[in-house]
Amino acid sequence: KNKNIGFKRNFAAKKSSKEYLVFIDSDAYPKKGWLENFLNILLKKKKLSAIGGPNLSPPTKNSEKKIVSKIRKLPFVTLNNFIKSKSLSRFTDFLPSCNLCVKRKDYLNVGGMDNKILAGEEIRLFYYLNKNKKKIYFSQNSPVYHIDRNLINFFRQRMTYGTEANLFLKYPNKQTFLFLLSILPIFNFLFVILSIPFYETFFFKLNTICLFSTFIISIFYAIKISHLKMFFKYLKAILMSIYGPGIGFILQFFTKESDQKRRYRQV
Repeated sequence: KNKNIGFKRNFAAKKSSKEYLVFIDSDAYPKKGWLENFLNILLKKKKLSAIGGPNLSPPTKNSEKKIVSKIRKLPFVTLNNFIKSKSLSRFTDFLPSCNLCVKRKDYLNVGGMDNKILAGEEIRLFYYLNKNKKKIYFSQNSPVYHIDRNLINFFRQRMTYGTEANLFLKYPNKQTFLFLLSILPIFNFLFVILSIPFYETFFFKLNTICLFSTFIISIFYAIKISHLKMFFKYLKAILMSIYGPGIGFILQFFTKESDQKRRYRQV
């Protein structure tokens, strides 16, 4: 019913009696041979605790989903953005749960995923797997195709990520640090607006430079990945990805958790 995805996955893991658990999202589908490739690698690399693969965008004629697909490949949008393409297989410290196979014994030993948060529930799992020096592997030959959201739902998703900025206090690592950093642009923007009367101060000038740099970077990437006629749509999507987490972080103090859940689930 109203339980979070981490709770549901932990519940299923306890009910299972198999050696491995495999996770995929409801809006994703695998390539043929997905599980067979996992199994072949696990038989060769028996010390692996978890394995996953690319999280690719499926073909679509929807222009907004095409934009979101490209935006999600940017390094400041997706954690470990190599997962968004068939990049080289490698050992890693993090994998998204939309394409994941993990030893049930290790999963249960570390207590599974976080059952209280809306997004990023797998961060807890990998925080403790890494802490216990477990091996995690990315295989380029086991992709799933993850259906992209349209622009408004992409923006809602980015806002939800901002509500998890405090995860750095619970699980201090690279992923949660980037979650924390993602809320800073909105505070930079607000500081510049509110401190205009003090435009001669050093902090106003410093924040103005940061704000200007953010827009320059956004324009640079919009030019790099867009078609000329679509430039402003790409720029808008990039700005959504940059400012969405901070907006979500602020709004969580004024909205009910049930409203946050509906926003994230695209309802």
